[in-house]
Parts: sequence; C-alpha cells; structure tokens
Amino acid sequence: MADVFKVRRKRCPTCIYNPDCPLDLAALERAVTDSFGSITGWRVCHHTEDACCRGFWDLYKNDFTMGRMAQMFGWVEFTDEDIL
Repeated sequence: MADVFKVRRKRCPTCIYNPDCPLDLAALERAVTDSFGSITGWRVCHHTEDACCRGFWDLYKNDFTMGRMAQMFGWVEFTDEDIL
C-alpha cells in the first residue's frame, strides 16, 4: 500500500466534471460503479500519469473506499503534475 494518494490540485479546463462538458457523465460514472451503485474506483486525470481527477475528487472523495482512507490516514497529496 502506498503512503500517498495523489490528487490533482486544480480542476483541468477540459475536466469531464465541468458544467459545460458535452459528455454523458451518467454513462461515464457507470464505469466506476458496481451493480449496486457503489463507487469501486476513481478517475485518473487525463493530464497526469496517476493522480485522481480533481473534479471526481471534489464530488466523490467521501464515496469511495480509497478516498475515505486517504483522508483518514493523511495520504492525500495534491499535485500540479501535468504531462501535456
């Protein structure tokens, strides 16, 4: 288990969680939920190698196991990583 969970510091201008995003967010969310509607993973920001998407984090940080654990144990590390 890693001792840090990376989260993008700021939301990207092209984040799928921005209000003006034309994508079907409900369909995208089904990709990270199980048949009972529980969130089983997280979205990696498309500007990073491995950091959680800030839009996802803002909405769901308390709704998925790793998000709750990272907050509880102080593992959250906000990053400015940008591979683009």
